[in-house]
Amino acid sequence: MVERVFAMLLRVWPEAVRRRVGDELLETFRARLRERAKRPWGGAWFLVRELAGVALAGLVARRALREPVPVTRRGPMDAWLQDVRFALRALGRNPGFTAIVVLVLALGIGANTAIFSVLNVALLRPLPAVQPERLVTIRESNPEKGWEKEVAAPANMYDWREGVEAFEDVAAHTGGLFGTATLTGDGEPEIIRRVTVTGNVFSLLGARPQLGRTFREEETWSTEPRTAVLSDGFWTRRFGRDPDVLGRTIVLNGVSYEVVGIMPASFDFPAHDLDVWTTMGWDPASRDAAFFRRAHWIDVIARLEPGVTLTEADAQLQLVVRRLQEEYPETNRAMGAVMFPLQEFLTGDVRTPLLLLQAAVLLLLLVACANVGNLMLVRASARRRELAVRAALGAGRGRLARLVLTESLALAFWGGLVGVGLGLVTVRMLAGIMPPGLPPMDGFALDGRVAAFAAALTLLAGAAFGMIPALRLGRGLSDPLREGGRGGTAGRTTLRAGNLFVAAEVAVALILVLGAGLLVRSFAALRDVDPGFRTENRVTARVAPPGSRYDTADKVNIFFDALRERLAALPGVDGVGLVRALPLMARSFTSDFVVDGWAPDRFGVEVTNQSVSPDYFATMGIPLLSGRPLAETDRDDSEPVLLVNQALVRRYFAGEDPVGRRIAFTRTPTEESTWWRIVGVVGDVHQESPGRPPIIEVYKSHRQEASLGMAVVVASSRPFGDVVAALRGAVRELDADIPLADVRSLEDIYASSLRAERFLLTLMAGFAAIAMVLAALGIYGVASQAAKRRTQEIGIRVALGARRADVARLILRNALGPVGAGVVLGVAGGLAATRVMASVLFQTRPNDVVTFITVPVVLGLVALAATWLPARGATRVDPVTALRAE
Repeated sequence: MVERVFAMLLRVWPEAVRRRVGDELLETFRARLRERAKRPWGGAWFLVRELAGVALAGLVARRALREPVPVTRRGPMDAWLQDVRFALRALGRNPGFTAIVVLVLALGIGANTAIFSVLNVALLRPLPAVQPERLVTIRESNPEKGWEKEVAAPANMYDWREGVEAFEDVAAHTGGLFGTATLTGDGEPEIIRRVTVTGNVFSLLGARPQLGRTFREEETWSTEPRTAVLSDGFWTRRFGRDPDVLGRTIVLNGVSYEVVGIMPASFDFPAHDLDVWTTMGWDPASRDAAFFRRAHWIDVIARLEPGVTLTEADAQLQLVVRRLQEEYPETNRAMGAVMFPLQEFLTGDVRTPLLLLQAAVLLLLLVACANVGNLMLVRASARRRELAVRAALGAGRGRLARLVLTESLALAFWGGLVGVGLGLVTVRMLAGIMPPGLPPMDGFALDGRVAAFAAALTLLAGAAFGMIPALRLGRGLSDPLREGGRGGTAGRTTLRAGNLFVAAEVAVALILVLGAGLLVRSFAALRDVDPGFRTENRVTARVAPPGSRYDTADKVNIFFDALRERLAALPGVDGVGLVRALPLMARSFTSDFVVDGWAPDRFGVEVTNQSVSPDYFATMGIPLLSGRPLAETDRDDSEPVLLVNQALVRRYFAGEDPVGRRIAFTRTPTEESTWWRIVGVVGDVHQESPGRPPIIEVYKSHRQEASLGMAVVVASSRPFGDVVAALRGAVRELDADIPLADVRSLEDIYASSLRAERFLLTLMAGFAAIAMVLAALGIYGVASQAAKRRTQEIGIRVALGARRADVARLILRNALGPVGAGVVLGVAGGLAATRVMASVLFQTRPNDVVTFITVPVVLGLVALAATWLPARGATRVDPVTALRAE
């Protein structure tokens, strides 16, 4: 397609020159296009620059050789080229009009290009797999636990694999769980992103390495030798793309892995920023162990057999699920399974916000087209005498309509060209507020899909705002000649059409502003949520000693106690705390539980188990509500004790005092069960998100339940960099092979938890503001034209004694009429459109009364301001001058 356009543009060149160098130029362009296509942004700029350069060079060459554009052939293409040349000359004679139209269109098309570029990569780009449409993910559900789409148990996964004939193969990976590892050995220790997989993951996906090999099925159940596959980015960053890395050994968490392969840069499953893949390394004896079916921690993917539908595969899966419920009632009594297309599941979190933004920018483009349509109507009205002369000289209605439409398409082309550039720049600017779950910014490029989308929008926009002036050409073309150039009925018709455009753009702009207003209300409610802990002057980092050397609870506790003592002794440090899973960053493991004294059939589900140091609550500012805190004397040789949060008390101890009760983390306690005594109640913490209610949690002393990886929280008024340096130095003094991970302030963590909502709000508010400005300009333009065309009438009214206030009210009433109609249509459309926003709103109804009152009032005030200036100017008309003009 691009080469065809290039070849067509070569026709602009003088024929003699084209015969000598045309084929050579086309071949050179093909070679450079193949080279530039490898560069995401360079390719886009190359197309724009090269195509424009060919056309310009051809015109320059014709002028230098004094060779006119051939017009001897009067085929459709020649006539069209003649219309294009005339349109470009006409637009060049009106640079102000052209610049305004191009800018307005560029805003609409640029916004659409930017959002579609993100949507293209996040939702439309296929998975890095062979026949990705046959890939599904399987998640577990459990109504007793409140599960809908949760990770699976390995034993269940293997039963699905063996029992469902519709599956060609089934594999698993750990996804977001256990997603880091400590790399030691050559160079500085480093925290890297690692995912563990079953040995058949790469073969199931059909992914091939660029060097070496991928895993084998038997390596799933083998611990010696352990193998690893590197990502292209990690291979480049750490090993300088050295091919001899194959066969070398890397040390992850103190365990040696042999590098057997390197994946290509295009492979980024299951996440885009992975460094290393390793195999599960399960003990074969685990296949029949109880924990293998009780514990849930793997993401399951499957490939359907050719020709098998999702419905057929799901029917077979449910048969296996029911069989497992009967065979394993202890673990699978209420355990179900749900299946989704893998692409749909991976994009689930960002799908709705991105589709909302795409709908918003399409509305913005409608506002832009309505605005430009208004300008084109005014321009067509001013050119009616010229067009009437053309018609009198023999030009048919179709030729005139084509001329006007060509002009519109030329404007749309330049608007689209500038808009694509604005869109690509906008995508880069969005990098700072891009929410989690989206690919990295270097993945966004002007590929074929984005280019086709931008081209289609450009054509549709040009046709949309150019069609009405083109269709109106046949109405009274001889009037301007009979009336000596005065507008007559044509002026009134133009104003009526302009009023329709104003009503349309006000309605669409109001829908956009209503959506932005709802998001503002939602975000304000979200910001008012108390997270349950203090964020100011808190620095945190994750510390994970390697399990190969810290292989006992005593060794782990000795390390973390020494770290706490060193940090607490530093000047300016007000507190040091440890926690297994930091709020808003991660979630610890969950379990069922029973309370001593409950009926045999009563149990609690999904309580999150936290391991903390005794000073964690004081450091985080989490209040103790009753009982006593955890103490330094709570050790492994004393009675097991814990704290519970308010959410657990509300759910399971309503009207009771839980302090002193005993709790065991199982559904059916036995003599071997460990009973923990509740010694206190602490305040709730929003562990998952400020927009989600607090989960039920218990807090155990890290000395009674050690955790290999802990988040360290330091409360200090010292500068962030000083605290990080002190923390890094304290860890290095204890063990130089332990790096820090996730070094951040709690304020930054809290802000990041709202990043998706802020991203959606920022873009919607920006688009709504642009739409409101365009609507105001459209209102002002129509009001100005109306006032100008009624100059003589106003002069007569003033001469007959009309007050200036009456004149102003006349102009305002006529100008605000279509605005009122647009507001009514916009409110009605907003009531229907905002319903789709319910899933992204927090404590805000889609038909929020405050928003639906405030936004129309604000837009009405903007419209009043836009019409006041023309109305004010109309009151200053000199009646003598107006009557003399008559």
